[in-house]
Amino acid sequence: MSSAPTPTFDDLPDDGGPLPSGRHRLDPEQVRASQRGRLLRAALWTAANKGYPEMTIGDLVERASVSRRTFYEHFTGKLDCFLAAIDYGVADVVKAVGSAESAVSGQDWRVRLRSGLRAYLKVLASAPEASWAVHIETLRAGSETLDQVIASREQFVLLFRATHAVAKAQGSPVAEVSDELLHVLIGGMGDSIRACLRAKGAAALPELEDVFVEATLRVYGVPSESVGGPAEI
Repeated sequence: MSSAPTPTFDDLPDDGGPLPSGRHRLDPEQVRASQRGRLLRAALWTAANKGYPEMTIGDLVERASVSRRTFYEHFTGKLDCFLAAIDYGVADVVKAVGSAESAVSGQDWRVRLRSGLRAYLKVLASAPEASWAVHIETLRAGSETLDQVIASREQFVLLFRATHAVAKAQGSPVAEVSDELLHVLIGGMGDSIRACLRAKGAAALPELEDVFVEATLRVYGVPSESVGGPAEI
């Protein structure tokens, strides 16, 4: 039996601000989902703008417009909230990459590869606070957070593994690639993203597309001249 899909921010109510106070006819589950969504977004925004070590529960409840009591109905503390926000953020990226790859199903596997990486960088560029929180502030949030970030790479390993399988099915002479090597590839991409965020900002992340595609092709054992250029998608 397949496991349930990881929830994403798309599964939560949009960030339209606090719900009406007082008596209303909103479903209790809708209220809880709105509160949780606002707290998760507050965690990413505050970590990016203030820094995770400096972030307080007071910051989160103020930005999310909820009470401390409501906060503790959802999370045990700021780390619990931050870890949940990371899960949602990573799931958003994985979902976007999967959708982009599905949209070019049946085309050459290199098109699939570039489409997925383009979607990956586009999502990160469109959410600068979340990108900074996940790639920079997680390094300042302790071992439990780093463990979760490393574990989340497995989702990206599966995406690269699926593209590798498509390449083999299409008859491309790709080399066998271990999961360990894919982890090195993904970790290197993460380092490049962090460097770009610090030096140029999130808006410049799409500039990494070509080098990410080339790096992946080299890991797959395919000559770099086989890279499908932007105009080919």
